[in-house]
Amino acid sequence: MSNNNQQKKGRSLDRDNVRAEIAHLGICGLVIPNGGAFVTLLALLQALWSTSSNPHPMVSWLLWSLSIYAIGAFAGGAIYIPRYYTSLRYEQAFQANNKQKEKHSLSMKR
Repeated sequence: MSNNNQQKKGRSLDRDNVRAEIAHLGICGLVIPNGGAFVTLLALLQALWSTSSNPHPMVSWLLWSLSIYAIGAFAGGAIYIPRYYTSLRYEQAFQANNKQKEKHSLSMKR
């Protein structure tokens, strides 16, 4: 492989690594705030229930917001599953393309 081809391949791998890192940080940006808000509202719910014997009127709204933040944290964490399968498919297609190029270059040499 020539030096120019190695440089192109290196840039391609760097670009893929940067894209993966950006996606990872974006997902962390979804999970961390949702998880933090969930824990904060859970502490508020505990404080409201422990101070009085009758439920505070805000408890029902707090439970709804807890469920929304829980769904957001779950969705942010669950995004790794399709991301994993997408990367597997991408790798399989990349390998198949390389094999096809090798076969083509061998047939051209003959």
